[in-house]
Amino acid sequence: MTHEATIDLTLLLVTCLVTTLAGLLVWLRVHVPGAKALALLLAACAVGTGAYALEFATPSLAAKIDLEKLLTVGSVTIATLWFVFAVQFSGRSRVLTGRVIALLCVVPVVTFALAMTNARHHLYWDQIVIRPGGAYRALEPVYGPAFWTHAIYSYALMAAGTVLLLQLFWRSRNLYRGQAVALLVAVAVPWVSDIVGLLWQSPRSEVDLTFIAYCVGAILLAFVLPRLRVGDVLAVSRANILDSLEDAVVVLDAGARVLYQNPAGAGFVGRLTPETLPETLAGVWPSSGDGEPGPAGGQAEHAAVCWTNDRGASFDLRLSPVLDGNRQAMAHVLVARDVTDQRRIEEDLRTSSARLEQAFDATVQALAAAGESRDPYTQGHQRRVRDLARAIAGELGIKGERLRGLCVAAEVHDVGKIRVPIEILSKPGRLTDPEWQLVKQHAEAGYDILKGIDFPWPVADIVRQHHEKLDGSGYPLGLHKDDIRLEARVLCVADVVEAMASNRPYRPALGVDVALEEVTRHRGKLFDEDAVDACLRIFADGSFSLEEA
Repeated sequence: MTHEATIDLTLLLVTCLVTTLAGLLVWLRVHVPGAKALALLLAACAVGTGAYALEFATPSLAAKIDLEKLLTVGSVTIATLWFVFAVQFSGRSRVLTGRVIALLCVVPVVTFALAMTNARHHLYWDQIVIRPGGAYRALEPVYGPAFWTHAIYSYALMAAGTVLLLQLFWRSRNLYRGQAVALLVAVAVPWVSDIVGLLWQSPRSEVDLTFIAYCVGAILLAFVLPRLRVGDVLAVSRANILDSLEDAVVVLDAGARVLYQNPAGAGFVGRLTPETLPETLAGVWPSSGDGEPGPAGGQAEHAAVCWTNDRGASFDLRLSPVLDGNRQAMAHVLVARDVTDQRRIEEDLRTSSARLEQAFDATVQALAAAGESRDPYTQGHQRRVRDLARAIAGELGIKGERLRGLCVAAEVHDVGKIRVPIEILSKPGRLTDPEWQLVKQHAEAGYDILKGIDFPWPVADIVRQHHEKLDGSGYPLGLHKDDIRLEARVLCVADVVEAMASNRPYRPALGVDVALEEVTRHRGKLFDEDAVDACLRIFADGSFSLEEA
């Protein structure tokens, strides 16, 4: 075998091997659109190239003819697989129904059957002769009508698939430049090879480069496949994605003219008149279509607003600029999402929340009333303590949910007195030690009643600690300063001041001044310094009065 022959056969065999490996790698990615069709295309190219190489390597004419028939396995399927791959890879798989695929296979199957039975009818090959003067004893078939029919069919499919892939190239060229160029070359190689083969035959080589060209094109597609997928690149399938969105998507030029709109956006911009345009959008809306400059000019600003149309439907509108190289807005993208149902649900939730809030407040008041019903002398005590504790907490900067928790705890801080005999609560004289021990249990009893309620605040703990003192002399736990919650320390001051300033069954009211003197005397020892100081300030400046509480 000559040196040139060795080079040609090596080229064919290496191409066959590389194509086979590429096909196996692609088959491992069958989840990617078009992967299965491309793997079969590579397999067909590998079979055709391998049969072609063996045909040149064998000296037997009969073996050459058998290998020529095997070669048709590749030649009759490549165009169909090319087209199927192009359809799937470009995101149009839905058109490949079972019936369509069956119709696509009719011509290749009939052509292959005619090639296998050619000796009976000579429709595929009119005759097969040995090319004169060749180094390989290469076959030179004279093709019949079946071949040319299939050739026309194949070129039509190749052309259709090429158009789809070129469209894909055009859409993705700016996002994935390297892969897009590979896609363009993959499409161009088979066509260039066919045109060169028709117009010029190399005097040095007898090898037909068609199969090699198809192998190169398919290998390049295998390179592109995992890097430029329909599922990953918006530019490849933006029409399908945008058309399927329920949100309205509209692209406007600098004159507020519609450049693109998906089905949901059809006619949407026309309803945004100057009278109905939300104020938030007016500052960045493109200029009007009559050529007059709009309020935004070329500003590259984003805007978002909720807008309700004249039919009562609510939309979340977002206007974003499309910037040029100078960071100037050359177009705008408007995205509108119908949030009517969402707004209705939110309103229902607000209403339900308000009702629950009212029910919660009513429950707390009922719980407080249940405790006070046992002691007619303390009617309103918990409410007044709540108001005073709220005023002290406000002076201390306690706010939000923490303040709300303190108010709830203050309103029910004596609920544990339900478990104290009414005879003790209403006793007009001094209590005995055993009676006083029973009264002191009301803080722990209140904790036991409230701890099972899932408050969003530590209400039970505050109620339990509202008689604790800084020096540890309080009850029921004997806690010291840092172990007592701030809310409980505030509640303790408010409770003592209100109790001393009001009537009790065992004594008349001592008055606010005496109560303030008492908490001042024990400031820092029994009562929290900051809470006492805040209490003194709100009474001194007149911002709070027990008579008005």
